[in-house]
Amino acid sequence: MPTCSWIREKDSDAFYAALESVPSPGGERAPSWQCPFCAAIFPKAESFRLHLEGTHTGRRPFVTFGGAEPKSTDVIRQRIDSKSVAIFDTTRAYLSRDHSTFSEIALSKVAGELARNSDGRLWIRLKNQFDANADPIHTEYDLSFRVYDDDAKLKRVDLAFVKTLGKDGVTMDDVDAFIRQTEDIAVPEYSAAMADYVIGVLVKDGDPATGIRAATRDYGSRYEGALTVLREFARPLPRLLCSLIRFSRNDFALGHMAATGFGLLDSANAQLSPLAHKGGRWTATKPTPASDEKKMTVCPVDNGSAAVLWRAGQLAATARWSRDLEAQLHAEADVPNLDPEDRQKFFALWAATAHRLGKKESAIYPLRNLAGSYCFGQWADMLLEEIDR
Repeated sequence: MPTCSWIREKDSDAFYAALESVPSPGGERAPSWQCPFCAAIFPKAESFRLHLEGTHTGRRPFVTFGGAEPKSTDVIRQRIDSKSVAIFDTTRAYLSRDHSTFSEIALSKVAGELARNSDGRLWIRLKNQFDANADPIHTEYDLSFRVYDDDAKLKRVDLAFVKTLGKDGVTMDDVDAFIRQTEDIAVPEYSAAMADYVIGVLVKDGDPATGIRAATRDYGSRYEGALTVLREFARPLPRLLCSLIRFSRNDFALGHMAATGFGLLDSANAQLSPLAHKGGRWTATKPTPASDEKKMTVCPVDNGSAAVLWRAGQLAATARWSRDLEAQLHAEADVPNLDPEDRQKFFALWAATAHRLGKKESAIYPLRNLAGSYCFGQWADMLLEEIDR
């Protein structure tokens, strides 16, 4: 009987035959991509990618209060206005007060639920089921509500602060007395933040006679803790304390430059803020000196900031440069124990004043010391290039 194929004599022939590639009778097929969500087929990878991005890609759901999204774990210190709440890219919302049992809530009712809270803790879970065949995208917020909107209580804390801590020579004993005086007012976070500000002042000054440990100079954590809380209160005293903290920390962002009523501080901010504004243009205009209004001590100021504030007021009123003035600035800016951020402010005021009065050569030394610094470096580099030309 005739055969139609090769006769395999032994097992090795069968093995090698299995390795042979037999071409398809219809020729080689072009590659294609099949969508896992809707089974559509695309001949090119780029068209497949565009299909996924345009049809099956979901956005992260999120909520905003007054145009700003809260952090995933956040503290709410101001009562939320229901009209300021907006929810985006969300198909379902869930609330919980124990983080174990979540109940679904209509999206239209989330704003009202947030507005009702003044204390306690609330978890919000938002879900975006952007495609029936895809896993949903979730976002969760852990919100602690500490809303203090009793003006009478806040005013009592303000008055206790001014009476107990608004003086020269404040000590840790005074801080302890202030904390005891405000224990029964029931706004602990507010009074604790004010106490933190004063402790930061004492730590920065570094005088053991005030009751602080001389070994530590980490005042920044105290200042930042106080700022985190006090910036949420639209009151004159917290606004002043926040401005002093930002001044000490060289935070001259334009959005923080509201007037405080403290003439020296407002004048110094007006001089230094344009120098620190990234990408902004600066012109040598004569600053407005601090007014001679009646002064009232309402809070302590760390010695470094106080020295810079005094010098800023003096330079704002200076109409003539002199070698004596330059020698004084050298001595003040080169004090070994001067805080680095205060030294930057001294150099910036020195350079700006010398440049304003036409003494460009006297501005070179402070500008070189500012070159590359995070706050005034960009301005210093720009002015050095101008002087070199």
